[in-house]
Amino acid sequence: MDKKGQFETFWLEYVAGAFLIIAFYLAARGAYVGITYFVIVVIGAILGKFWYDIVRKKKALIHITVITLAVLLGMMLGAIGADRRIVVVLYALGLLLSYVAHKERWIKSI
Repeated sequence: MDKKGQFETFWLEYVAGAFLIIAFYLAARGAYVGITYFVIVVIGAILGKFWYDIVRKKKALIHITVITLAVLLGMMLGAIGADRRIVVVLYALGLLLSYVAHKERWIKSI
């Protein structure tokens, strides 16, 4: 696949990644806990899409499991002013909702 085809295929991930970097910066500054919670849900949703892709292609689940747990640990450590229980619940909620949305074809995935 050429580079142009890759961008056309994965443009949503690139845009989401850019917004995620901006949002993570704002959340790390600790100005507003709501931004931190929003970032956590979005990260969970993005990883939910990756979970769906890995399970659908029947690849090794250990890699995505380690990445998912590492991201959760990083978010828990980085969420300075936030409640850790809410962080875990919102992360799991974003992950599960995205996975189910892709599995039930509410969101089309390649």
